[in-house]
Amino acid sequence: MRFTNTGSLDPDARSFGMPEDGAAVYYLFDPELEPVSDNIFKHDLLKTFTSEIGGQTWLLHFPFTSQELVSFSETGAIYSSASEEFYIRVHSSDGEYIRSIYHTFPKAPVTGYDLSGLEERVDAYRFALREHDVPDHWPALNLLLVDDEERLWVLTITGSDDHFEWWVLDEEGTLLGTHPWPVDRLEGWVGSEYENMIIKNGALYHLTRNPETDVQHVLKYRIEMN
Repeated sequence: MRFTNTGSLDPDARSFGMPEDGAAVYYLFDPELEPVSDNIFKHDLLKTFTSEIGGQTWLLHFPFTSQELVSFSETGAIYSSASEEFYIRVHSSDGEYIRSIYHTFPKAPVTGYDLSGLEERVDAYRFALREHDVPDHWPALNLLLVDDEERLWVLTITGSDDHFEWWVLDEEGTLLGTHPWPVDRLEGWVGSEYENMIIKNGALYHLTRNPETDVQHVLKYRIEMN
């Protein structure tokens, strides 16, 4: 669940995503958390499955399974993608469909290295991989963000094991620039990592923590725009 300023007619209204019947459904709420709209938008929840190991039940998610990505702009536009393809839907703050953005993008195959790497990281995956179907390819997209100038920052999943790639698009979908993003592909899908990101004035700021010293650092990335 999340709160986001949607830029609706009431500048203090917030959208609130909450689970309902297998989907995340968004409503507008006022500052006192009173609903001020019917549902404006919904999407499927992250696909998970359970695996029984040694009497314990594990709730798992394959990193190469597609998931719904949603981001709200400061003006209220809702950008969403099922992540399987480089296909982004744009809706108004009240949920009305506006347009779509599409780019041809080669999807990386799921390899034996990916599967063995999962088994080495979490023992539960060794059993899960035998019990559940595995897709042939990774999704095209990993993350979708909107900056303060209505530009889309789309993190794409490449065929590399050690980096993804940022694509920056204008609000109509025109590619403005790209930049590699160092990441372990099997760990880069973890969404909590991106809660420490801010994009402003054409730069991405990332709060990181050194696991050995526990010291925090803010890293700044700037992409050359066309």
